[in-house]
Amino acid sequence: MYGDGLLPPVDMSLEKFRSLALRVKKAEEDFGRRKNVILAPSFSYPDGIGENPQEWLKTVKAYLEAGAGSIILDFSERYVPLDRAIKLLEEFYREIVEKIR
Repeated sequence: MYGDGLLPPVDMSLEKFRSLALRVKKAEEDFGRRKNVILAPSFSYPDGIGENPQEWLKTVKAYLEAGAGSIILDFSERYVPLDRAIKLLEEFYREIVEKIR
């Protein structure tokens, strides 16, 4: 459905994301929207999300607490070899997704 999600710019700072989430929440209330807009910040690897599971977990938790409904890992900002990207996604799933569910 149109308007169900919002994809902020890659590696948006937490402060800017919090501000965006508050503005979206206010707009939902002002317009009587029944379904919340899903905010899906994206993070480049390794610059935006970090290089290790501790950094990943800290970042993901902070953005979820600030209002993110989904997280996107973006490999388009910096070249990451396919084998490294696959290993990262597997490790990210084990270390982050399984712990947050």
